Amino acid sequence: MRTMLRMSLLVAAALPLLAYGGEKGEAAKGESKASRQRIVRSWPEPVTVDGKTALGRVEIAFDYDEGVAIERVISADGKVVSTVVRKKGEGAPRPTPEEIEEAKDMVRADAEIARIIDQASAQLEGGFILNEAAGQPCGPGTRCIQVQVLTQDRLGFIRWVVVDLTKDRISYRTYMPSSGAGEAK
Repeated sequence: MRTMLRMSLLVAAALPLLAYGGEKGEAAKGESKASRQRIVRSWPEPVTVDGKTALGRVEIAFDYDEGVAIERVISADGKVVSTVVRKKGEGAPRPTPEEIEEAKDMVRADAEIARIIDQASAQLEGGFILNEAAGQPCGPGTRCIQVQVLTQDRLGFIRWVVVDLTKDRISYRTYMPSSGAGEAK
């Protein structure tokens, strides 16, 4: 049984975890805008429904419009058994590779930072979540990803940039992690 569970975990980890509930951008007039959600974690889990236990699944999604993580327990037949919406800023899962690439693309698209990247033949690294206190650019309800701009050989540090995926913007073009202060856009 443990071998089967481990195999299931490996298979689940290999499956793509990207799923959007909607498109970025504005909905046409008169239409309701679908919520932008992405599954950021998913794993097999025994789920009991009506006294019967079978291998179901737990999914953690992030709702970019509401700024909250949503945990869903799904039965073996695909029905949602329970849904828990976490409080803003509570239990934000680590970013997915897709989110990290999206953050890097936003950094590359910024005219000021793009000039620095071009001049230095800089490389981008990163992917840590930044959670700040209420009232800060990366406070509760945001999904801020830190991106480092490094020298071409990746041995030198140029600057830290922070992107907020909930607002589709750069929160800090130059972030100073030691003081928590940066130059807000």
